[in-house]
Amino acid sequence: MAEFVRFALDDGSEVLFESAESDLVALHGGPPEVRDGGKLTARLQEVAEAAEEVAGSLRPRLIREWPSAGQAAAGPGR
Repeated sequence: MAEFVRFALDDGSEVLFESAESDLVALHGGPPEVRDGGKLTARLQEVAEAAEEVAGSLRPRLIREWPSAGQAAAGPGR
């Protein structure tokens, strides 16, 4: 189980995120385990596509149930 996940940024630098599976209360000996997560932009693109799919399926239902929400989403003057 990885304690940290390493992602590469577009500029070539790297960032580490603590893994959700990391055991925060256990005593650890030695260096932390780091798993390579690949390019962060690719991972975020997958998350963005999933969020767009969920939003697209919810939007028509929310507008039917709360018509004023559709007007607020359209913004002022639209």
